[in-house]
Amino acid sequence: MSFLSLPRSRLSQTALLSRRFLVPASTTPSFHSSASRSVLKESDRHREEGNDVASEIEKHKQSQIDQHKNGHDKAGWVEELASSSEENVKADRGEIRDAAFDKFQEKKEREKGKSA
Repeated sequence: MSFLSLPRSRLSQTALLSRRFLVPASTTPSFHSSASRSVLKESDRHREEGNDVASEIEKHKQSQIDQHKNGHDKAGWVEELASSSEENVKADRGEIRDAAFDKFQEKKEREKGKSA
């Protein structure tokens, strides 16, 4: 049977029947949900005092708001409110000022000066 010898109505049915659509079976659900957790950092997720974490977050937020209301244009970056990755990036850039770290750096520089 030639392609040209088929009647038009039969031709359209043949074209439709020859197409096969393969729909992959989904082995996993397409939507996932998880409980939201109030944590300061990724490492805080496993802390046992969960209620304390929420109050700590709120304390830091209120401190930031109060500083901003009292006229400080930039209330400053609070390490405790940042995620671990944000904190690491700031440290790599040298943008974090920590008194203990500054003392350690000065001590290292003095030791380096004595040995040279």
